[in-house]
Amino acid sequence: MATIKEHVDRFILNSRFTEWDHEIAEKWLKSTRCGRYDISVLAGSNRSENEKRQYKRLVKATISFARQYFDDRPNVVRSLDLLLAELGVDDESERRSSFLPFGKLYRHDEVMVLLLKHLQPTPGRERYSQEDIAEYFLTTDRTIREYMRELRPAVDDELNARVLGQIVRMDTSRGTNVPESTTHPLFLPFNMLELYTLVDMLVEHANDEVEGRIVRSILKNVLDQTTGYAQERLNRIEGLDKALSPSELHNEQQSLGEAIMFREKEASCATVIYEEDGVEKSCTGIVSRAQGNKKRIDITDGNRITQIRYRDIIRIEAANK
Repeated sequence: MATIKEHVDRFILNSRFTEWDHEIAEKWLKSTRCGRYDISVLAGSNRSENEKRQYKRLVKATISFARQYFDDRPNVVRSLDLLLAELGVDDESERRSSFLPFGKLYRHDEVMVLLLKHLQPTPGRERYSQEDIAEYFLTTDRTIREYMRELRPAVDDELNARVLGQIVRMDTSRGTNVPESTTHPLFLPFNMLELYTLVDMLVEHANDEVEGRIVRSILKNVLDQTTGYAQERLNRIEGLDKALSPSELHNEQQSLGEAIMFREKEASCATVIYEEDGVEKSCTGIVSRAQGNKKRIDITDGNRITQIRYRDIIRIEAANK
């Protein structure tokens, strides 16, 4: 009988599979150290006692290998499913219950984060059905349904799903029952110096005319995740208390700033109504903050750029108005 390594080598030479699949196969072989095992460990039905021990070690090592990845874990798991099928584990239920069990491959918070990332709306991408999502994670529709139910917005904020204490949720895309996520789950493992520097930079921009309310929201989310030890050191940052207090900016100013940031993010066209020398004017184009002076706004229409002071803007309307 041939060894597992010989079969993996043939898999890698098989053009039916992608370079990604070939790479994962090589890394799996090296990580699990199963190359010298006889292929009967995987493909056999009447295993010897030694082969049973090797099989158990290989199952455990395969799960550990997949868990080395995070963002790519669903792709790695699907690639391993293909590899194991080619190595003789023909029974799909055996592959997915022994080697690739969903409950051992993912912790609860990991599924929540990966679901939120996977369901981000992408231009030109077809909507995912619940069955598509289940196949992506190689699990059942019922399992995915339970997670998606948990991620839907609750009437009471206290009942919303949380990851590391922070509310995370998704909703259905407009006019459909297909889920989408607008939550970007960023949980950054900062050391104290990095955290101190980040908060200091946020405080510096907390009262900015354009981005102030957004910055204060980010600052609050960051501070909500910190420990008492961290809070004690962050309190030394000049202006932190003021940054966390109610803004001196009017709601109209803050909403206008968010409208500018949104359009810059989307590179979208809009009509800006502004005042110049006591006269109300308007121009239409792509809205962004001016480079080098973010208290001014650029309106780009082809090769023409109109620069307007933020304080002179009256309102922003959709370009088709």
